[in-house]
Amino acid sequence: VTKMSGGVEISLQGDEERGPLTAIANTIDIAYPDATTAAPSVVKMTDDVQVKMGETRILSNTADLNMAEEVVLFEGNLRMDDPEQGIRDVTGTHARYDMKTGGFKIFGADVPEYQRRSSDESQEKT
Repeated sequence: VTKMSGGVEISLQGDEERGPLTAIANTIDIAYPDATTAAPSVVKMTDDVQVKMGETRILSNTADLNMAEEVVLFEGNLRMDDPEQGIRDVTGTHARYDMKTGGFKIFGADVPEYQRRSSDESQEKT
């Protein structure tokens, strides 16, 4: 395990559509499957986690990146902004991001009132 602390930033290669995944946290632990493998198996981020993928930004207390499953799990004080999707200040308890499909699921989500109103208005126009 490699442990880095004191405000750490890492960047992982992404796909052409979403670009790289950049993570900033106070502490990042990187676990490797064995001493000879260069690619990490798990990246654990704690304390003031910020993850960016393209224009999407996610803040949380912790985030665990499972490299084999290509999944990121976010926990605690979650907040998400995605300007391309018109999402701002959505909060939740935890979330799961699937790096293979781009699927994102927020649990315990709270959508600000101003976004609910604009969504309702756009639905009324159709």
